[in-house]
Amino acid sequence: MKTFTYYILLITSLFILTSMSECADQEGPQTIVNGKVYDAITNEGYSNIPLQITRERFGFGGSRYEDFDTVVTDNKGEYHLNFTPILPGTFTIYFKDYDLRKYGLLEEYNISSRKELEIGKTNTIDFKVKKLINLKINLKNSSNYNFNTFRLNSASCNCINYQVDSLRITKDTTLNFKVPRLTKIFATSMFYNKGTNSFKKNEHIYDILGTDTTVVINN
Repeated sequence: MKTFTYYILLITSLFILTSMSECADQEGPQTIVNGKVYDAITNEGYSNIPLQITRERFGFGGSRYEDFDTVVTDNKGEYHLNFTPILPGTFTIYFKDYDLRKYGLLEEYNISSRKELEIGKTNTIDFKVKKLINLKINLKNSSNYNFNTFRLNSASCNCINYQVDSLRITKDTTLNFKVPRLTKIFATSMFYNKGTNSFKKNEHIYDILGTDTTVVINN
């Protein structure tokens, strides 16, 4: 019974201490964060990209995240923000929308981790991105083989890994993707002939251009 009472008192004490620590929030020193969202190839800045300041703090039950100030890049792709943090906590900055594809962009290294800020100092944090272009794959087939499998991937990024099985086409079809410009892609086609019960395989390598591109794969 004494052990049970001890644990109850311990849990209650921890809860009270945690509640007190959460009430002990105070303003920290003014902090500056600035930088640029720019293209990995051309160094072009991208405007109207929102970045979010987030606080991570430890409380009863573990860490939790709270969103703070938001800043949007200007017409040069640059941003500047003065903010007063609420301590304690670890402050970071990252894209407000993790899926940058909605802006036609992809982060250079596909890193989803936030960038930590030094409180009370000037932080310069840049984000390197790649512009996405439209890639149209036109699969043509005039033989007596049907497409059985089609794969599309890239060695230069983790941005495309596409596969479709039993793609039964006798003439042609079109597939649409968004990929970073100047991406090298690998296309593999497997064909099946039901009459002869035989397969054949075609492989292709393409260097995608810097603008919207159409690739014709003809069997």
